[in-house]
Amino acid sequence: MKRILLLLILISHMALAQKSKTQLKAVDDLVEKLSEVNLPARPIRLAVVPLISSVESNDAKNTFGEYLTETIIGKISENNSQFKVFERSRLDAIFKENELMLSGMMKPSEAIRIGELLPIDALFSGTYTKLKSYVDVSGRLIDVTSGEILSTYSGRIKMTKNIKTLFPDNPVPNTTSPQGTNSTESTTTIKVIAVAPEQQQSAEEICQVRIKEVKLLLEDLSTPEKVDHIATEAMKTPFDNTCSKLHYEVMYAFTRYKIEHLGYRDFLLKTLEGIALPSKDDRAGEIIRFLCKDRDLNPKEWGVVLSAITRVEYGLYRYLDPVFDVSDIATSKNRIDEYFHLVNSQKLGLPQPTPYDLAFYQMMQGLGKNQELLLYTYEKYAGKLGEEKAYNVSQHQLYLNRMYKAEENKETKTKVLRWIAAYFQKFESEKTGEKLFDFAYDFKLRENKSGNKSIDLQNEETMKLYPESDLQLLISLCKDLFSKYATETPYPSQQEDRINFCLAHDIPVPGAIPSMEEADQILKGNDLKEQERIMKLLVQMGSKPKPLERTLIALFDKRSLEDKNQLITVQAYAIEVLGNIPTKDPKAINYMISKLMSYNYKENDNAEEALSKIGQPAVQPLMNKLKNTTIHDGGLRYKLVVLLGKNGKNAKVAEPLLLKIQKESNNKDILYAIEAALQAIRG
Repeated sequence: MKRILLLLILISHMALAQKSKTQLKAVDDLVEKLSEVNLPARPIRLAVVPLISSVESNDAKNTFGEYLTETIIGKISENNSQFKVFERSRLDAIFKENELMLSGMMKPSEAIRIGELLPIDALFSGTYTKLKSYVDVSGRLIDVTSGEILSTYSGRIKMTKNIKTLFPDNPVPNTTSPQGTNSTESTTTIKVIAVAPEQQQSAEEICQVRIKEVKLLLEDLSTPEKVDHIATEAMKTPFDNTCSKLHYEVMYAFTRYKIEHLGYRDFLLKTLEGIALPSKDDRAGEIIRFLCKDRDLNPKEWGVVLSAITRVEYGLYRYLDPVFDVSDIATSKNRIDEYFHLVNSQKLGLPQPTPYDLAFYQMMQGLGKNQELLLYTYEKYAGKLGEEKAYNVSQHQLYLNRMYKAEENKETKTKVLRWIAAYFQKFESEKTGEKLFDFAYDFKLRENKSGNKSIDLQNEETMKLYPESDLQLLISLCKDLFSKYATETPYPSQQEDRINFCLAHDIPVPGAIPSMEEADQILKGNDLKEQERIMKLLVQMGSKPKPLERTLIALFDKRSLEDKNQLITVQAYAIEVLGNIPTKDPKAINYMISKLMSYNYKENDNAEEALSKIGQPAVQPLMNKLKNTTIHDGGLRYKLVVLLGKNGKNAKVAEPLLLKIQKESNNKDILYAIEAALQAIRG
C-alpha cells in the first residue's frame, strides 16, 4: 500500500512539473529551442523526420504525427533563416529507396547513416504519447556528421476537441441531436452543400495529379515500350522544385530496377546544367548520384557534372563521392587530374575560388575508402599543401593514418609511413606531440602473462597492421620530435608515459632521462625524491645501468630517521635494478636475501624477483641462509627452497641440503616445495 501511495505522489509531481500548452505554443517553443543550437554551417540543412506514436496505435496513417510534423516544418520555414529544411517528399523517397524504417526517436548511429545518404547537417526526430487530457511530445536534434545530440525537447500539448479529431480512436461525438429525441438513438442528418464554381487548379495541385499518374505507370516496367512511355510522360513535367517529387520517384524506380533510359538521362543533364548554385539546390546532388549509379559516366556526362562541381559553394565531397565510384581506375585518375587543374586555375568554387588546401581535403573525403585513388591523390598533390589552418589540423593525419592502416602491401605501407613522418616534421602545431605519440602507441602490444588467447589474437592483428620495423623507422625519422615533445604536456601521467616510451626505444630526453654520469651524481647525493625518480627510469633500462653497480650497492648502507620510508623505497628500486643487471656482488645478494621476509612488500617482492634473475651466483648465498634456518623459520625456508628450485640444474649442489631439511621438516608446504625443487634440479 505504501508503494502505491508513493507511486501516486510521484506521478502527481511529474504531472505538475510541466504545464500543458496549446499545439501552436508547443511548436513555437520547440522551434525556439532548435534555434539555440550552434553549428558552423549556415544555414543548417535540416531534415525533420515524422514524429510517431511511442505506443501501438490504430492509426496506420499517423494522422496526428504527420500534422504535427508539417506544423513544425511550416513554422521553421516561415521565419527561421537559420535552417534550410530538406524537402519532405525527397526525404520519403530516399527512406523508401534505402529501405529505411521510421523509428521515432532516432539513435545517433541511425542519424549518421541517414547523413551519409542525404545532403543535410542535422536531423530532428521524436515521438508523441497520447494520454487522457494531453499529448506528451519528445524530440532530439542530432548532428549527422558526429552523432552528437545538439538539443532535446520535451513538451505537453493540451487535448482539445480539434486535437482529438486527429486520433481515429477518438472520433468527435455527434452533439447535434434533434430536440426532444433520445441522444442514444441513431439519427440521419441531411446537409445541403452549396457547390462552388470550379476553380482553376494551382501548380501544386496539378503536380500532385501528375505524380499520382506517373506512380501508377511505374507499377509496370515490364517492357522497353512502357519504360519509354513513362520517361516521355515524366519529361513533360519540368524538373523544378515545385514538382521535384515526380522525378525523384522516377529516379528511384529506374535505379532500383537498373533501368537506363538515354533520353531521360539527357533530360537530367539539361536540368543539372541549369542549376546555378548546386550546393543550394538539392536536385543537383540527387541527379549526380543517379547518373553515377551505373558506375560509368560517359565523357559528355562527366563534362556536365564537372561543370556543376565548379559552381559548388560548400560540401564538395558530397558531389565527388559518387563521381569517383567507377570501375575504371585510369579514368578516375584522369578526372582527379582535371579537378586539380581547375583548382590550380582558380576555376573551382563559388562565390570565390576554393582554396587549394580545402579542395585537396574535400577530394580526399570524397574518395572514401578507395585506397588506390587516395594514394594517387596524396602522392601527386599533397606536396603543394600550405601551412595547416586550425580547421585542417586533424584532417591531414587522419587520411594518412587511414591509408597506412588499410594498406596491405609492405613496400607501399612503408612509403605511407615515410609520408607520416614527413608530415610531423613539416606541419608542427600545438597538437603535434599528442598526435605523434598517439600514433606510436598504436604499435604497442598488450601484455599477456596469463596466456589469454584473445589477447594473442589482438597482438597478431596489431603486428600485421603496425609492423615493428615501421615503428623503428618512424623513431629514426622523428627522434628529435619524440625527444622534444616527451615533456611538453601539462599532465604528469602523460609525461611519464612518453618518457617511458623514449626509455624503451633509446631516445634521449635531456633533463628528463639522465646520462649514466648524471644518474651517478644524483644517487650519490641526498635528494631522495630525485633519486626515486631516477630509480624508476633505471628500472626500465634493463642492464644499461651496469656502470652504476657500485653506487647502487652503496645505497644499502644508508639510513635516515626523517625520510625512512622514502629511503626504503629507493633501496627497493636499487634491488630491482641490480637484479636487471644482473649483479654478482655477494654484498648485494646477501642484502637481497636479508629482505626476503621484510614487512615492506616492495623490498620483499623485488628481492625475490632479483634473486630469480641473478641465478647461479645466488645459489651458494641462498644455501648458506637455508643452513642457518630452523623449523621455526617456516616462511623463510619456503622462499629459499623455491628460489633454489628456480635455478634448476644450476642448484645441483643444493640437493643434499634439501634432502636433509626434507627429513627433519613436517611442514606440508615446505615438503611440497622441496619435492618440486628436487624435480627441477634433477631435470
